[in-house]
Amino acid sequence: MTTPPPLPQHRPPPLPGSMSNKQLFMFITAAVSIGIAGIIAWSILGSIAFKFTPEGRARATAFNKLEQHFRKCGSSWVTFNPNNRGNFDPWDYTELKDLQVRSRTLAVSDPDRLNGIQWMGRVTFTATALRRHYNYSGGFPPVKEGWGAWGNSKAVAGLGGPSFFDEGPVPAVEMTIIQQNGVWKFAGGGGVEDWQKAPECSSIPK
Repeated sequence: MTTPPPLPQHRPPPLPGSMSNKQLFMFITAAVSIGIAGIIAWSILGSIAFKFTPEGRARATAFNKLEQHFRKCGSSWVTFNPNNRGNFDPWDYTELKDLQVRSRTLAVSDPDRLNGIQWMGRVTFTATALRRHYNYSGGFPPVKEGWGAWGNSKAVAGLGGPSFFDEGPVPAVEMTIIQQNGVWKFAGGGGVEDWQKAPECSSIPK
């Protein structure tokens, strides 16, 4: 007795407007790509727009000042002290690691407005760690010639702040910036001293 051949299997035709698995996958992939591209575009536009806000302008002003006195070498920002003032300031280089910037808007008082101040804020540069290079042994507190240990400090010597003996979370450099009569300027010393120099990366001690 011969076995009858198997009956042909018929798939039901796709419903009008339905998609195959491949088409559905391609549609989802395209939708996700468009969504990611949109997020990136909004992020870029937001970053560009921020540069034109008062906080963005203040950050740019602060970075301008920072770059006059610090040199970016790899992931560090380094400043040089050419004065080497004996026992009180035996350090010549200060190195800040992984510098980051924060900013916030401060309230403008009525007298400030009358004096032409349109905006006031604070820009703070923080570092994950910092260290100093000493050009001789001695001083107070006593130090050894060469690079000191990495650590934290609320204020680096000569970079503003009450005292370089203070320990705790950095801010390393802090600047108060105002916009007065359309001009961006610093309220006070600008967070860095004029004698601080931006050294060439090749001149920094190893």
